[in-house]
Amino acid sequence: MQTDEGISTAMQSTPLTDKGISIALQSIPSFLKISQISQTKGRGVLALSPIPMHTDVGDYIGEHITGKQKDCRYLPSQFSYRTKQDLVWAKSRQDCKQTTTGHFLFGVSSLDLFIDAEDEQKSNWTRFLNHDDHAPNLRVKCLPSGVGGKPRVWFVASRDISPGEELTFSYGEDYWFEGDLVD
Repeated sequence: MQTDEGISTAMQSTPLTDKGISIALQSIPSFLKISQISQTKGRGVLALSPIPMHTDVGDYIGEHITGKQKDCRYLPSQFSYRTKQDLVWAKSRQDCKQTTTGHFLFGVSSLDLFIDAEDEQKSNWTRFLNHDDHAPNLRVKCLPSGVGGKPRVWFVASRDISPGEELTFSYGEDYWFEGDLVD
């Protein structure tokens, strides 16, 4: 865990264990835990120790894809435009029993670029961060072109976070569909 100036230890990836635990679950830093939050929210991230305001808690890790790739992966109306690569991707998701919901996408700035954390073998623990529109304790930072020219999206504590608190951020208005029920 480091402040804004440093690179978070949470973004270090861990290889798969012989028990087959996903990289996303293994990547959780020692000051956090992934826990079942509720039936509607599913799993979330809880603080195990105090997290001071302005602490960089972790980067959003996943595959970098274009808007067209996103649409072909997740929008049924675009399935007829899938390429051979898209079909291989869809089959690989079925074979390893991974979801294909599109719920783990993060749009990077105004670029036609998304970070797709749907695959637990290509993402990290930040995919389990839940939405809170009323009092989120994390804010999102984004560099469309970070170190090595790749985009970087990361989360910073917007206030002091106490042990036992769920780490949350606002997904933003463009995440929700009309009629979605939001906690």
